[in-house]
Amino acid sequence: MTTSGAVIFNPTITQVVYGALRMVGAYASGDNPRPEQISDAKEALDMMLKGWQMDGLLWLKEDVYVALVAAQASYAIGPGSADTVTTDVAGAVAYSQRPTRIYFPRRYTIATEYEVPMADPLSRQEYAALTNKATAGTPVQVFFDPGIATGTLIVWPVPTTATDKIVFTVDRILEDAGDGDNTFDIPPEWSETVKYNLAGRLLPEYPTADVARIEKWAMLLKEKMEGYQRSGESTFFQPAYRGR
Repeated sequence: MTTSGAVIFNPTITQVVYGALRMVGAYASGDNPRPEQISDAKEALDMMLKGWQMDGLLWLKEDVYVALVAAQASYAIGPGSADTVTTDVAGAVAYSQRPTRIYFPRRYTIATEYEVPMADPLSRQEYAALTNKATAGTPVQVFFDPGIATGTLIVWPVPTTATDKIVFTVDRILEDAGDGDNTFDIPPEWSETVKYNLAGRLLPEYPTADVARIEKWAMLLKEKMEGYQRSGESTFFQPAYRGR
């Protein structure tokens, strides 16, 4: 007995959408769903995936570099930004998305190529409480406002030179599902989770479906995948001494 030797299974948008519609009884196996059913399901799919961006999933994380400018405290991150925001330290690959949040800010010194950890990002309240936001010096803290279309990174103190960059980890935006022949902007192991959770989103439109079974498996699969996609390192807690 031999195995296939293949490890390339990665279902298309159409396969998952059809599968979810079939699960809720939208059409019978061997038939095809109506165009309006497919359109409604794709809309629900995109809304669901956009919501999943808030879950802090590992495959959405990447490092972003912001080139500091002397006497400039605020930097736009997102479409149309005039600031130098890239995904590589050399500054060659532009980053034009709006991050939903940022983690682990570091100050990268170009001359030494060292990364110096900074304090955790300031909350809005903590940034508002800074007495002199125009203080000049070497940045040691950042505040990030995600905005709607473009995020804003504010560094403090305001840099006096342009020899450093701020690097941090972001949760990037999930790509839209797009055409039915596309595959997802997610790891293939999430395929079943997507299908069951999409079926769960469609349940109100198909009340004759097996609601309890679909909702149960949608929840269990999502919890399983979220656990798998979390970092495995230990978590340590300590008091915050910022400003005290």
